[in-house]
Amino acid sequence: MHRLIGLLFFILSRTLYKVRVEGASNFPKKGAAVLAANRLSLMDMLFLALKTRRTIHFLIPKHLSKRWWMRSFADFLKVVPVETTAHPGMMLKELRAAGALLDKGEIVCLYPEENEGQCGPMLSFRRSLELILTGRDCPVVPLYIDNLWGGLFDDKLGRQVARRFPHPVQIAFGKPFAGRVYPSEVIQEIQKLGHKIWMDRKRSVKPLHHTFVYNTRRKLFKKAMGDETSPSVSYFRTLTGSIAIGRKLKKQWEGQEYVGILLPQCCGAVLANAAVTFSGRAVVNLNFSTGAEGIAAAVDQANIKTVVSSRKFLEKIDLELPEHLAIIYLEDVKKTIGFTDRLTAMLLALTAPVRLLEKACGAKKKIKADDTLTVIFTSGSTGEPKGVVLTHFNVGSNADAISQAVLSDDGNLSALAILPFFHAFGYMLLWLGLNYDLTMILHPNPLDYNKIGELAERFKISIIISTPTFLRGYLKKVPPEKLRFVRCVLTGAERMPRLLADAFEEKFNIVPIEGFGTSECSPVVSTNILDCRSDISYPCGFIPGTVGPPLPGVMVKAVDPETFDDLPYEIPGMILVKGPNVMKGYLHRDDLTDQVMRDGWYVTGDIGFIDQDGYLHITDRISRFSKIGGEMIPHWKIEEALHEAADLEPQAFAVTSVPDRRKGERLVVFHTYDQKLVKDLIRKVSDNGLPNLFIPRKDQFFSIDKLPVLSSGKLDLRTLKRMAESRN
Repeated sequence: MHRLIGLLFFILSRTLYKVRVEGASNFPKKGAAVLAANRLSLMDMLFLALKTRRTIHFLIPKHLSKRWWMRSFADFLKVVPVETTAHPGMMLKELRAAGALLDKGEIVCLYPEENEGQCGPMLSFRRSLELILTGRDCPVVPLYIDNLWGGLFDDKLGRQVARRFPHPVQIAFGKPFAGRVYPSEVIQEIQKLGHKIWMDRKRSVKPLHHTFVYNTRRKLFKKAMGDETSPSVSYFRTLTGSIAIGRKLKKQWEGQEYVGILLPQCCGAVLANAAVTFSGRAVVNLNFSTGAEGIAAAVDQANIKTVVSSRKFLEKIDLELPEHLAIIYLEDVKKTIGFTDRLTAMLLALTAPVRLLEKACGAKKKIKADDTLTVIFTSGSTGEPKGVVLTHFNVGSNADAISQAVLSDDGNLSALAILPFFHAFGYMLLWLGLNYDLTMILHPNPLDYNKIGELAERFKISIIISTPTFLRGYLKKVPPEKLRFVRCVLTGAERMPRLLADAFEEKFNIVPIEGFGTSECSPVVSTNILDCRSDISYPCGFIPGTVGPPLPGVMVKAVDPETFDDLPYEIPGMILVKGPNVMKGYLHRDDLTDQVMRDGWYVTGDIGFIDQDGYLHITDRISRFSKIGGEMIPHWKIEEALHEAADLEPQAFAVTSVPDRRKGERLVVFHTYDQKLVKDLIRKVSDNGLPNLFIPRKDQFFSIDKLPVLSSGKLDLRTLKRMAESRN
């Protein structure tokens, strides 16, 4: 039987799969060793057993070892079941059996906590590693397994597309750790292996619209998206519509490098974005929430000459656009697309090579993964908006990594696409939906809570991606039954207060979890693993108060904000990010790019730390600290103390600062609280233990009707700063 299984997977590795091993010399030829892997599914174990010359004993959770498909291979894989959910003493007892194997000179491979490879980001194996190494001195070998996602036997077949045969798989062994080893060091080395592998993908990865074409041809009539006017649009209709628009407009944007789009969240906006991409041009979704001034700045920086929009939408937002712009109205284009145009687009969509599709839409040269896909203009919450240049490789790798972390195994998930396409996450979600079988339900107004609740119920929405500010609106206005189909809620853009998370869970029975990202990182850097309504109360890999582990291929570290020296785990500092998702640079601003890039690392401007499990904690932005009397004062800590003392959950207080001759800076608070109660509030925060240096003066509390926020839901820190300066 063993020989038959070995022969079967030998044939698979030479036909359907192409397995490449790196760092084979790091795999111990003799003696005891511990393998620490980023993930460990059945296929991972089978290929590891095939590609190494020695017997490997795989530690897996006991409940997984009882499944029929695992029982069939348990003997061949030398599985060692370990109880992970019972009393720690039981786990220790069963790990002793694995330790005994090490004592005999065998190799043991650890699982990442209780997970069996059902998510992309590496989970923690700190407990099991520490326990199994107690009293033993054997090497620990980091191991990274990449790209089994989407193979023939992947559990999540609906998630990955563009399969190639043979399907490439990479196994990389890092240098062994000798002597005493800390789990954090092993985690860091595994991340380095993953980063190298993902960066190497650039040589072979295809542009995003190529994957869209391949995906469509595999599932022509599967629903891709919908909105209020077009509730069900298939992949085939999406592709043919994009091609038809691209062919009609290729003369109008000929010779242009960037094309602007000024549309709300709707199916037409998806078609327009895809059409521009097929044409080989970079798309710039203009941020209409910044007003005429913000749009004019973006148009000027990108030298945009043509904007795709809608008459109805322009009348609604009532913005004066730069006079030189050629406005293309999407409804007019639709009227010019006749039967012959549709038939031609259908034939191209079904049969034409992608390069021919590109030429038909006006592309003059072959589009590569490193070509610019889009320019996302930053929100300008802390300064002037900048054009973030993102490539196909940047956004594609981020979408791929998110698919590994977020999407479940049924391939029938749907997400509310309420974040606009000028928002980095909203834009990435567009390609996540088109390429990874995530049905997008688009709605133009993230503040229209009643309608969002109706859409979530009507379309049986699985995933909601939002911000803490918007979650407060759901709490107030959305009945709990409206979100009964929602499996997970992912938030970002700002800190999520614990009180808000608890209130949301209590009302909707959904644990909202946090991720972290920036426009410059395409945008997601890290995320907790989503709650997929499994048998456990919390999602595997979820640690409250964190923004999760880095995505596959992404590295993070904390450094001293002044010297940029690396800081140990658990020590707060400036967070730096390195990975395939990091931007190409700022548009036409090499000077600004040089300021935020250091040896390939992007300087986020956020303060935080990495814990022993490799999870990222974000405390605040560096701009949200004030240096008073030589001490760095975090604004978020003051806001938390004020909300706690006032017994308020919603964002009622916002802290900023102004220069002060005597102490360097002075704290300023804007609030929607009762001004008459401020004196008592100050006394309460003092009684609760907030240091005097952290407490703003009474005359620096200013009552306003509404705190300024951006379209993403984040506090508008720039406006807050201006308001504070005008009051002082």
